[in-house]
Amino acid sequence: MRGIAITLICMLFLTISGCGSNSNTEKENQRQNKNGQQSETVAKVQTVDKGQALKILTDKLEVSTDNSDYDVHLLREAKIGDALVYVFERVGLNGGAASVYFVDNQGTVYNDAVDLLVDYFKTCPSEQYYDGQYLNTDMYLLAMKSINDPEVITWETYIVNGKGYPDLDSAIKGLVADYIKNDKILSLLGKDVQYIEKATGQKAQNVTIADVDGVEDFAGTELIYNGVTITFFGGNKATDIFYPAGTKLLGVTIGDTFEQIMSVLGTPLTLEPAPYFSDIYRMKYVFDGNLSVEFYAESSEGKTASALVKDL
Repeated sequence: MRGIAITLICMLFLTISGCGSNSNTEKENQRQNKNGQQSETVAKVQTVDKGQALKILTDKLEVSTDNSDYDVHLLREAKIGDALVYVFERVGLNGGAASVYFVDNQGTVYNDAVDLLVDYFKTCPSEQYYDGQYLNTDMYLLAMKSINDPEVITWETYIVNGKGYPDLDSAIKGLVADYIKNDKILSLLGKDVQYIEKATGQKAQNVTIADVDGVEDFAGTELIYNGVTITFFGGNKATDIFYPAGTKLLGVTIGDTFEQIMSVLGTPLTLEPAPYFSDIYRMKYVFDGNLSVEFYAESSEGKTASALVKDL
């Protein structure tokens, strides 16, 4: 995958274009006759030309030829594999921002290239679009490119768990959000203590938290569940989850080295000596701006000893 160092499973580049025999312009259905001879039936799929595509779009937008408010015109043509797509622009004649629409060769109108590419992906063998894994989840990358264009324009979509994303960063954010939602421990972050006690069957306990500045210790609440410690600072909401050695977090095991963790989670935000502890190294990730994950080890090459997840 581009732009991030993550675990990749080698991709087999297929030599087929688009969906191969499942072409949007022609489908072949081969049958065996009684004499063992192969007969072939070709089912033609009706396609639209650019004039028909324009009529379909203007009808949908309720723009008529005598309508003086808008102009709708063909910007360019594009292809996904061997499937033709018409790209139109609607411009307000009295000012205002222009809008772009896509009409595929079956006459379906889209106002977002991501939705178009996701629908196309559903009709094709997925292997040809495989783009590696993140958090043990397959990721796919589709591209649509303009044709007969002096400057080729490319629309890309990453597809993860059946959802489409316009770029890699948003795909990873969406994937992490899904992962947290489905993880029985991480999903507890930010929940109140009563909810977590009911969900885990464990009882929270009052504890004294040492102040690393050595000024004044303060009281807090903790709950231990499946080997991790869930902490409630300054209220009833879970603010921190502590993972000791041997526990698993985001597809890695506490005890893996920083290098092993980076091979799964990609390049961290920081890797440096931990604040307040000169003999401890900290590797930090921030996901989607509100989830901080910190891994700790005694050296930058050593095995991690613990991890701390915070709700920012």
